[in-house]
Amino acid sequence: MAGADFTRARDRLRRLDDDPDLTATLEATQAALHDVATFSWSALMTVDPDTLLPTGGLVEGFAPEACAPFWANDLRAPGYNQCPDLARSTSSVATLVDATDGDLDRAPIYTNLYAQLGVADELRAAFVVGSRCWGVVSLLRALGDGPFTDAECRNVEALVPLIAKSLRAGVVALDTEAKGNAAMVVVDHENQVQDIN
Repeated sequence: MAGADFTRARDRLRRLDDDPDLTATLEATQAALHDVATFSWSALMTVDPDTLLPTGGLVEGFAPEACAPFWANDLRAPGYNQCPDLARSTSSVATLVDATDGDLDRAPIYTNLYAQLGVADELRAAFVVGSRCWGVVSLLRALGDGPFTDAECRNVEALVPLIAKSLRAGVVALDTEAKGNAAMVVVDHENQVQDIN
């Protein structure tokens, strides 16, 4: 990716300062990430900054039947580069290839889902402002594209502060528009309410 691609991505995100609309923020973020990295699938999610559970988002490339296994692996199985770990890390961007030293079969999400999709690598990022995480993204590359490059990781990392501030503004504006705080209901596998936040 050339410097012009990064500049386009950065400028796209800076334009969001004037409009905290969450849908527009998610769409601009997705486009900016495409400007600086090659990927075939993605899950860009806002998260509750207190629980880090997803509250909304934008999914690209995944078939609907792949969403449930993705969440089952991501929220319940041990794994690499998970949201709470990235949100607390000094580096908010990590790849699955680096985390597994190139042995993707060590990652349950790879063996349970990504291998059958034909995934070569996953890049994850946490969008943190101060000590609070407002969103996360999982970008997946097809086998033909190989692992994410160091340059792509650096470019995504450089966009993280802009994305984080935009997501925070979008979530806060949505909360204000709703005339109160957002709420979350946690249900079990039988749809029985387990917790209300």
